[in-house]
Amino acid sequence: MTSLGKLTATKRRGAGFALCDVGLEAGTMLEHDTNFAHVLGEPDNRWTPVEDFTAPTTGTHRLTFREDVTWQAERRLSSQTLGVTSDPSSP
Repeated sequence: MTSLGKLTATKRRGAGFALCDVGLEAGTMLEHDTNFAHVLGEPDNRWTPVEDFTAPTTGTHRLTFREDVTWQAERRLSSQTLGVTSDPSSP
């Protein structure tokens, strides 16, 4: 990524982070760098949990997500809603 950034004159920046409320059923596991969520209407704007998490109860849990792509133009997750978490092979 760094080399590609140099070729395209794109500056590499640190990943963005966002604290999000996520509705999960008890026992649902979200794995860092395996499960991803995206901003609704922006399937390429993907986020992954900062650390693995297993929901201890059914309900809303507050999790920190990290931006998946760190070298693209700056994107921020403000009060936008995340879509369904997914397998990394699905968009």
